[in-house]
This record gives sequence, structure tokens and C-alpha cells, in this order.
Amino acid sequence: MPHLCSFGCKYTPGVVMHHFPNPDKFPERFKAWVNLVGGKLETSSDYRYYKKKMVCDIHFIDDHRNRYKRLNALAVPTLHLHGSSHTLQNNPATTVATENEPCPSLPTTGSSHTLQNIPSTSTLATENEPCPSLPTT
Repeated sequence: MPHLCSFGCKYTPGVVMHHFPNPDKFPERFKAWVNLVGGKLETSSDYRYYKKKMVCDIHFIDDHRNRYKRLNALAVPTLHLHGSSHTLQNNPATTVATENEPCPSLPTTGSSHTLQNIPSTSTLATENEPCPSLPTT
């Protein structure tokens, strides 16, 4: 049976899934992951519930993975999260996008948003084109 991502992503064969961090070894990181998926840790059963949950690899930046696709000790999901309330510091690198929305970091015509001159190694997408890093269905 396929594992479902805690962010509600559809199952995609071949996508690496990561278990939540061990709450005994990494309590702060475990709490951060639970907070990002909108969960609460009020009882011991909540801890047991989230120890079994998983997050798919698309929610992590490349710097959080080693060459074997394992996460390092600092890894926290920061990409393609649900809603702006779960993004970290409203950073454009961690802003939410869905497969049917344009990339949030792109300027829109007639918008009051300004584009900062920040160097990037990303490919440029057009305004109505979905983010290239999101899987399409």
C-alpha cells in the first residue's frame, strides 16, 4: 500500500518518502515538522501518530539531502507547503505553489509586487505556467 504524504500530495511511484524525525532524538525538529503539517502535540497518542507519518521528497531543498537522498539532521520541509501560514518567514524560496497555480515568485502584470534583483540558478517560467519543480498529473 502506498504511503501518503502528510501534506496531502498524491502518491507518485518513485518519489522518496521520509519518516518524521524521532521525537526522542530530535524533539525540536519533530515539533517543527508537526507544526508545518498543521498538527498538534497534546497527548502521547499524538506523538505516536506523527512518528508513523511521512513527507515526500519534493518538500525538501537539495541542501537537506545527501547523495543517497537521505535527509541531514537539519532538514525541515520548506517547499510546496499548504497555505502561507505554513511557510517559513514568507521567503520566496519557501512560498507555497500548487500544480495549477503559477510560481509565486514570478511577477504578475498589473501587480503591486516588485521583483528583487536576486541572482538565481532557476529556470524562468512564464506567468501562467506551473512551477517546473512540481509534479504534473
